[in-house]
Amino acid sequence: MKSGFICAHIARLALAFVLVSTARPGQSQAAPAQNFSKFSSVTLFLADAKRGVAGEGLTHAFWERDGRTEVSGVEGVECRSLSLANPEAAKGYFYFTLDPTFKEQDVSRVRIDVEYFDGMNGKAGVFGLQYDATGSPNGSSSKPLLPNVALNGSGRWLTNSFHVRDGGFQNAQNARSDFRLWASPAELSVSRVTVTRESDAPMPKPLAFDAAGEAKLREWNRQWDSGARPSFSGGTNETDGVRWLEVRAEVAGAGSWRTAPLLEAGNYQFVGRARATDSAGGNAVMLRVSGRPSAGSARLTSEWRTLTYDFTVAALEHVELACEFRGEQGGARFDVDSLKLVRKSKAAP
Repeated sequence: MKSGFICAHIARLALAFVLVSTARPGQSQAAPAQNFSKFSSVTLFLADAKRGVAGEGLTHAFWERDGRTEVSGVEGVECRSLSLANPEAAKGYFYFTLDPTFKEQDVSRVRIDVEYFDGMNGKAGVFGLQYDATGSPNGSSSKPLLPNVALNGSGRWLTNSFHVRDGGFQNAQNARSDFRLWASPAELSVSRVTVTRESDAPMPKPLAFDAAGEAKLREWNRQWDSGARPSFSGGTNETDGVRWLEVRAEVAGAGSWRTAPLLEAGNYQFVGRARATDSAGGNAVMLRVSGRPSAGSARLTSEWRTLTYDFTVAALEHVELACEFRGEQGGARFDVDSLKLVRKSKAAP
């Protein structure tokens, strides 16, 4: 009986070998790895992303703890949407890895096109791209590519292009990824991502200053920074016509209004007026530059108060400016028309 079982088992193995060796393309036999070194671009339709499958030169780590996504359909478009274990996380991520053969040619300058859903009515937020710039001057594994993209709740599918000029793409991010999209709050749907080699990227113009060396700041987007989700709003006072942006917390949390102008080398001062919306104590308000030490926070009253933050820019770059509120309860308003940059000195050519 035992010898018969062994013979039958050997026969099944032999049959399996024959079936695999004679399998037609597209069946169980694995397809040979594709070489993308001569490709000018690679594209991933996220609904097609599968674990361990190379795809078309770009893979998506949809299983990563802080970047878990699920296949979904939004307004008739197949996509992947963030689906974190903690739905109240301040941020969520989409992780992507370029095929090693695509990176055999120069990928330091690429354009990354992202097709994303702008959110349903009332679903406002922000998303951005962080890429692996290791190996380049001042590079890091998660260098932000500014400016970020506001989610305005238009209910439409849109495309944004990110132009990378110093990519390293050495698999230095989570899940050995090369770049990631982040969203705050963690609510974002993406249908397609394309990476294209780009020798000449359009050069945006730096922020223009008037004769007095001042420039108004515009294009503010909201960002949930930490703690419980704050609320954001904007409006105009009926009494004095002051236009304002507000951050409010019902429990301990932090949020900010942000913009990222392109600045030439020089010394600058970020200026703006702010006031508290109520008398709750322990709340802190500040103007600052993201990624740099703060100059300290202010305890505000209901009266408008002018805040300042001085900083230096060494070379042409986007600088993210933040009007930030941190507190356990209450809120702060920022006078939109008072928010400006003063150029204190311009670097010598």
